[in-house]
Amino acid sequence: MDNKGTNQEFLTFINNETNKMLASLSSQQSQQAFTQFNQQWLDLTQQQLSDPNAWLNNVAEFQKQQMNLWNQLLSQPNQPATAPVQPPALQDIQNQIFEYIKKSYVMTTNILADVASKSGLEEHEQAQLDFFIAQYSDAMSPDNFALTNPEVIQEAIDTNGKSLVNGLQNLIQDVEKGRISMTDESAFTLGENIATTQGAVVYENELFQLLHFKPQGNKVYQKPTLIVPPCINKYYILDLQPHNSFVNYCVNQEQNTFLISWLNPTKEQGNISWDDYIEQGVINAIDIVKSIGKTKDINAVGWCVGGTLLATALGVMAKRKDKSVKSATFLTTLLDFNDPGEISVFIDKPQVDKLLAEAKTNGVLSGRKLSTAFSLLRSRDLIWSYVINNYLKGKQPTPFDILYWNGDSTNLP
Repeated sequence: MDNKGTNQEFLTFINNETNKMLASLSSQQSQQAFTQFNQQWLDLTQQQLSDPNAWLNNVAEFQKQQMNLWNQLLSQPNQPATAPVQPPALQDIQNQIFEYIKKSYVMTTNILADVASKSGLEEHEQAQLDFFIAQYSDAMSPDNFALTNPEVIQEAIDTNGKSLVNGLQNLIQDVEKGRISMTDESAFTLGENIATTQGAVVYENELFQLLHFKPQGNKVYQKPTLIVPPCINKYYILDLQPHNSFVNYCVNQEQNTFLISWLNPTKEQGNISWDDYIEQGVINAIDIVKSIGKTKDINAVGWCVGGTLLATALGVMAKRKDKSVKSATFLTTLLDFNDPGEISVFIDKPQVDKLLAEAKTNGVLSGRKLSTAFSLLRSRDLIWSYVINNYLKGKQPTPFDILYWNGDSTNLP
């Protein structure tokens, strides 16, 4: 086959694999969100058209700034008028072009953000529009495209194109996994170099396993400590490696330590409720720890949604006049949901109704969808930086224990 046919097959293959990647790595939740963004942007443009002067002013300002950029690109202000004309070096021309692309991108995104900020939408819809404008701006960054990222071009030149081949291989592997690789997953093995604190399963039911980590040293604190992690992640965020393991720290501080490891629910377990997590999970675990520790009360630690579960359990126990928890410590725990922060852009009745309908059909809410939602909150760091590094530059992500744990997602009933 001639080179033309081979190249065409190669380009077709890349196109097909890219489409597969986009279909696999995008979630229905993000697609719904961007559909909502399109509607909000349509509403905004209609509002702008109702005030032609404001719209024309925006267009005029955009054109003015673009013209200034072109003048900067074409002019040579530092060269004396009498100096002989020297043809610019190719590298200088390339640098000027990339500089223009960068400045034009920044200027355009700033104008988009400014126009969106004057939309007059109600507070929640305004927050959504601002968020999706930022998402759109991040996605359209010149850094994310091979032909407008000088570092990617230089990498391809330096490696004689091998970086592009490696990037395609990384892309295909991620398509098969259905997610973007954020760390070298081959660098970690559970029980060997991550989640290594020695412990034992001392109780198990449908909801959780209770892990017991015996303290080091000759003395042991009288009251045992129960750690309640979030039910939307694996427990070992609190037991990564010896130098950054909270569990290992507790054990070395002579704490008799217990940790809940929540189940990863399947469709058949989709009927499990919040009340089940409280009664059969947290309160049940507290009673078991008291029994094993032979004590009337314990200390408790809750992290993230685990802290929310613990706080809810304490409310139930207070109503029952149960004083089994002597002290409770909350780490990064949200208790007042009136202002949940930026994640509120995903929380309104239409989006929640769709998620509930999906969960009813599938039995569970996919852990991958939860992970995608959190990644979108920091898309530049948690999505596009890896697209550039893994696919455009063809490099392997570096080993990072927290990101390995982050990729080990858990479903929610």
